[in-house]
Order: sequence, then structure tokens, then C-alpha cells
Amino acid sequence: MSSPLVSMCLLFHCCHFEMQAPYIAKWPQALSIQGQPWNISTSFKQRALLVDEIWHAAGDEATYMDWYVKCTVLSGIYSTTELYMMFDTSPG
Repeated sequence: MSSPLVSMCLLFHCCHFEMQAPYIAKWPQALSIQGQPWNISTSFKQRALLVDEIWHAAGDEATYMDWYVKCTVLSGIYSTTELYMMFDTSPG
């Protein structure tokens, strides 16, 4: 991964979370709905589309295995950030 690509990816990642900030009070409820057995396949598809869009917007042109690895890594980072955002009690 080149440094400008990672920087751009992080920028899109941060912007996405800034858009979610007004809804953070309802985010645990949304995640619990996504985690229900009948919604899991849709949730995975949505997450895959999201990370694919973030990489695409950042200008990534990975192919096959690289794409899967990058999407898996970004999905993990996204999920961790999402959990941190839900439980963060610091001001602002």
C-alpha cells in the first residue's frame, strides 16, 4: 500500500464517521439489528460494499487477493473504530 493511498483511505474513513456522529445514540440499536441472524448476510454485503467504495474512492486498483486482504483489513479497522465511537465518553 502506498502512503498517499492509505492517507486518502483514512480521510474517507474519518469523513464517514463524522457523518454518523449525529446518530451515535442510536448506533448500538442499529448494530443489534444488523447482528440478528436474518440480517447477517445483508450486513456483510453492506460492509463489503462500504469498504470497497472507500478503497475505490481512495484510488486503489488492487486485484483479486490484494482486494480481499485490503477489504478485510479495512473492515476490521472500521468495526473497531465503530465500537470505539460508541463507547467513547470524551467531550467532542
